[in-house]
Amino acid sequence: MTKKKNFLVLFTKIAIIAAVVLFVGVLKTTATEAKSLREGKTYSYDLNGDGKKEKIKYTTSVNENKVITRATLYINGKKKTSVKCKDSFSAWLYMTDIRKKDKYKELYLSFTWSSDCFTRGYGYRYKSGSLKKIFTHVDRKSVRNSILNTQANNGTVSFSEEYSGSEYLGQGFVVKKYNIKNKKLVPVRQQVYNTTGLWKKSPYHASTLIKVQKSVTDDTELFEISSGTTFYVYKIRLASKSSDVRSTDITHIYIKTSSGKKGWIEVPYYHFYTGNYSYEYLWG
Repeated sequence: MTKKKNFLVLFTKIAIIAAVVLFVGVLKTTATEAKSLREGKTYSYDLNGDGKKEKIKYTTSVNENKVITRATLYINGKKKTSVKCKDSFSAWLYMTDIRKKDKYKELYLSFTWSSDCFTRGYGYRYKSGSLKKIFTHVDRKSVRNSILNTQANNGTVSFSEEYSGSEYLGQGFVVKKYNIKNKKLVPVRQQVYNTTGLWKKSPYHASTLIKVQKSVTDDTELFEISSGTTFYVYKIRLASKSSDVRSTDITHIYIKTSSGKKGWIEVPYYHFYTGNYSYEYLWG
């Protein structure tokens, strides 16, 4: 085999390995999502807390172009709702628990368009034999989002939403909260967002000496991390409260080092780390 052919074989193997690694990374971003129910499969869960398990199944209809046009939800073999959609890329059914203090578990039917960026979803609660719609969620921003399994248990609804607004931190997913008002989801204005999924688990490595402080308002030095220290980003703090996490700059991040130390870092306007979410890693 010639040197040129050897190179091509090696290059192909490397490309395949890189693609697999990237795909696994994408899958990890869904680790904190609510339980996903597969289309056409029947599941048994107690939705209303009466001690009896309901049988849950959903199906979809497609047109001649294999585009989803309708999703139908069945409970105990009876059709409870059928939602018409227009040119949907995919449809997913999730089960979550918005408020653990009550006896109910909620179902969330989600549709996506244009790759996986534009979403519309419907939240349901099964009560007294009827499936009641408790909210509609419409997100037209070019971000990926999904309902979370772990909820705040105070009536708000939490989603994992993509954040990609900082060239100094890369991109990842944060927990975004919504209030239910008049059967619609209204985003909560937050200044501090928790990271989630792959972002929370991905290591950064300090590339310079960094001061870690007590809080955002108290710059008392707790400790320093030296170049090469591994840390993880648990929270981001914006310059001001906003319901759109991408609308303003990040001023501080809350970190945890590999040795367990925690504190806030004021984000400098230059790359202060290397690691999975540096632009050099993502884009070469």
